[in-house]
Amino acid sequence: MDEMVIALKYAEVPIVQPEAMQSLQASMGIDECKDVIERAAFELSDRLWLLEKALYDNEMNEVKRISRSLVAISAQIGLTEFSLVASDLTKCIVRNDKTATASVAARLARVGERSLFMAVQFPEITG
Repeated sequence: MDEMVIALKYAEVPIVQPEAMQSLQASMGIDECKDVIERAAFELSDRLWLLEKALYDNEMNEVKRISRSLVAISAQIGLTEFSLVASDLTKCIVRNDKTATASVAARLARVGERSLFMAVQFPEITG
């Protein structure tokens, strides 16, 4: 029997709230806004790495703490999808659902990469 394997492609399209970033630009100017977004992106990137390490070490309380901080930081700069997925990760940990935790953590890494790229590019595109 010939079995056919179908590779599913996933395309994470990050949802970004341009209003949040435009509000930052309006209140602090493009240069300062760019600096704030870049610092937030660095912080999110750093925490994603710490989250992956905590997952690897099976430190679920640390994973939960980090995912909550990811929710807060990403929401402040308008990374809606990133914030929602980080929130989903927190819920999976609270439910002690190891399978969902692994799946959502992988999704967070994919969404995070694209979201951070979009965030850093935003001031360049709109400025």
